[in-house]
Amino acid sequence: MPIDKYPAINDEVHLVTDEDLAKIYGTAERGQVVIGRLAGAESIPVRIDLDRLVTRHSAVLGSTGAGKSTTIASLLRAIAHSSDGNPAFPSTRILLLDIHGEYGTALKSIAKVFRVTPSKGEEPLLIPYWAIDTTELLSFLMGRLEARVSQEGQQTKTEQVYQYLTGPRFRHRVEAIVERFSEMQDDLNRERKATMRLWAKREAQIQGVIDSTVGMYGDLQGIAGRAMQEIPALETPLIESQED
Repeated sequence: MPIDKYPAINDEVHLVTDEDLAKIYGTAERGQVVIGRLAGAESIPVRIDLDRLVTRHSAVLGSTGAGKSTTIASLLRAIAHSSDGNPAFPSTRILLLDIHGEYGTALKSIAKVFRVTPSKGEEPLLIPYWAIDTTELLSFLMGRLEARVSQEGQQTKTEQVYQYLTGPRFRHRVEAIVERFSEMQDDLNRERKATMRLWAKREAQIQGVIDSTVGMYGDLQGIAGRAMQEIPALETPLIESQED
């Protein structure tokens, strides 16, 4: 029922009673089914008009895990059986296309389940060929043309890759890559040897400078004696050279 009159400022406010809620959420009239209990007052059943439900397009919307499948299963149970367990609408025929197999277990006790590969307690799903569109029947028997073209194209590409890997062109490519890496390895070895020779030369030059400095320091100590200040950095190489 649409709201045709809105409250004004300073109007009286009344607490809603169970009787008021019962009027809002439906009464036990003919053609109504109970789909649950009111969250704020669990003693009040929530009913919907079945005629208005099935004669219009309906949708159950919600995010993942919100309970859409549970809501639909509860709604179908309410239509098939009343709260006392007896058939609410015995002549009702409901066809549910369960693409993802969500309702087979939930509605198994009140429904007949058909499946292509039936399990225990289920019926085999048999579809007469005359009930299928000619295009769909040919697609089922021969496969879709787009899929066949894609498969043939994929097979052609696979053959091309195989011919390339087993042909001389691929071998020449790999040989060229290996040859370049070999040249890089040879250059690196030559550079390492040249660097080692240069390091040895510089090490000998540095050692010569150190030895000459230590020798000069020793000569001066022999002349000046204890009057000359000691230089620890030059004493250590002298001692090590003497031990050697």
